Amino acid sequence: GRGSGGGGERKQKSSSGYSLDMVSKLPAEKQLEAVLRQAVAVPYPVLQELVTNFVHGPDDGPGFTGIIDDHLLELASRHAVLVCGNWVLKSAHVSPPGSELHDCRDAILAILARDGLLHRRHLAAALPLPSHHLQHILESFAVIDKKSRCWRLVRSTDPTFELTYRDTADEQARQWEQRSGELRELIEAYDSRVESERPS
Repeated sequence: GRGSGGGGERKQKSSSGYSLDMVSKLPAEKQLEAVLRQAVAVPYPVLQELVTNFVHGPDDGPGFTGIIDDHLLELASRHAVLVCGNWVLKSAHVSPPGSELHDCRDAILAILARDGLLHRRHLAAALPLPSHHLQHILESFAVIDKKSRCWRLVRSTDPTFELTYRDTADEQARQWEQRSGELRELIEAYDSRVESERPS
């Protein structure tokens, strides 16, 4: 009750450690967006746990969980991209589509999705971004890996999503391929710098 304990019940946490207060009353689509903004890179089981306010009618029987899964995958694909088995908010939610920031963020995510690691100095040389913008983008979803001294996604790679949801994973891979083609100049500029430092 209210009088007992030290008020520890007020901030209810999910098992994933995120505050449920902010998302529990929102409709599913807004829940998803809020979770992606707060948690940055989100494994699918966490989305399943936190995005729950789906509208369903009286006819929805025991099979409704499967329908929810379909809805959630559709929402995730609409608002996020799959990177190393985790969902990351689409660049369109962060900066205007077609802007330099939008394209550079997508290029960074595409390289991260492909390689799992990023070399900051090569990104700095390849992308037409001021240093502080690049740093801001990197810090929004990546951390420095102590071993390799490269940047990696803030969460470790989750191979289970691709195994469980093959169709969605394949569709995401196709979208990355297409987007990488659109950003070829930026990605190739990065790749050529990485390549030039490899021992021959």
